[in-house]
Amino acid sequence: TASSSFTVDNQVPVALIQSPVNSGDLAGTWVPFVLYYVSPHGIADISSGVVLFSGGNKSCQIQWDYTPSAGGGNFLSVQVPSPAQTGTFGSGPILDAVDCAVKPAESTISVVGSVLVVTLKMKFGVNMPGSMQVYSSANNSIGQSSPLSQLTGYQIIDSGVRSPQLLISATPIVDYIFNQTDPAQGAIRGSVVNDSLGLTSIS
Repeated sequence: TASSSFTVDNQVPVALIQSPVNSGDLAGTWVPFVLYYVSPHGIADISSGVVLFSGGNKSCQIQWDYTPSAGGGNFLSVQVPSPAQTGTFGSGPILDAVDCAVKPAESTISVVGSVLVVTLKMKFGVNMPGSMQVYSSANNSIGQSSPLSQLTGYQIIDSGVRSPQLLISATPIVDYIFNQTDPAQGAIRGSVVNDSLGLTSIS
């Protein structure tokens, strides 16, 4: 008689986020989203992944592919219900899907130790919901997918409504210290920031 045994290995990659974490930016600001992917079987077992930005009835989905033999990978930008646009890490025109966009030339995919690092240079329009959640999942080399996991929250600030905060203003062009003398309070010091939209923040 003959006997045999085998082991079914269904361990899948895990998605994490390095930055930004529970923060936000003005609509239209280019922001790098840095995500980490790890696998119990090493980098070679990671083949592709999905990053989903979702809030209200709006969503923006990015799909990336990792092809080590080609020295990088490709990814798709999908804004439901628009058709997908395809680009290559490190080069090419902006993939603009109206409410979200990806800048491939400033997006990267690389290996750091035992971690696959995916950086997506993103921006969001004012029509995206103010509060969004960021999700991601990854696939292994045999096509098994990890659950779509919530990684962090992200806030889109409508620059046409709110004045920029001193540390948030996307494009400050004037930043100076002013002094004002008040007989009751003495010297008052503060800072003024104006952005390219003419919005002003004083603190």
